[in-house]
Amino acid sequence: MNITGSLVANTPKDFETVAAEIASKKPDLAFFAGTFNIAGPLFRQIRAAGYGGTLMGGDGIDSPDLVKLGGPALPNGGGVVYTSILVNPRVYPEAAGFIKDFQAKYNAYPQPFAAPAYDAMGICLKAIENAARAKNGELPTRKEVAQAIRALKEYRGITNVITFNERGDPLLSKYMVVRVVSADPKRWSKNEIIQVLEIAPPKP
Repeated sequence: MNITGSLVANTPKDFETVAAEIASKKPDLAFFAGTFNIAGPLFRQIRAAGYGGTLMGGDGIDSPDLVKLGGPALPNGGGVVYTSILVNPRVYPEAAGFIKDFQAKYNAYPQPFAAPAYDAMGICLKAIENAARAKNGELPTRKEVAQAIRALKEYRGITNVITFNERGDPLLSKYMVVRVVSADPKRWSKNEIIQVLEIAPPKP
């Protein structure tokens, strides 16, 4: 696969030179390591230059403002994809009840960070409970709670089954590759998850 690497420019508006170079080289994929406010105008000019391959970024481009800035041609050709650990909670089968309760209480759909935040709080509460039981009901210290978090095995949250290593990192984390489905910002929540990867943390 022919891939053009991370792009850097001096302003968020004028990318004609970079766009023309990408279009002339015709890579299968062009990757931008940055945020939506720059990626939008950049991707717009890349499409205008005639590039029809795939445009890709990290979670910094995960915003409906990307398509507002990128224009109607953004999803054309190979489309736009991005990677993220925070996605629409609907992708988690165990989160259905959480979504229903959240909507009932707040009259709004939960944002992508809501489900992982729910699991994080559940993990903290479970660790506090375990640490307190280990001290016969006495209030545990911060250090004891941190140790109890690391000692958790197969905590069943709504986003994953979570076990931590000795450093406090999950043994496996889920990363999603997401495809932008429309140039309509109102359809951003409908973006399609095309791949889910479970990856271990880097070794120290």
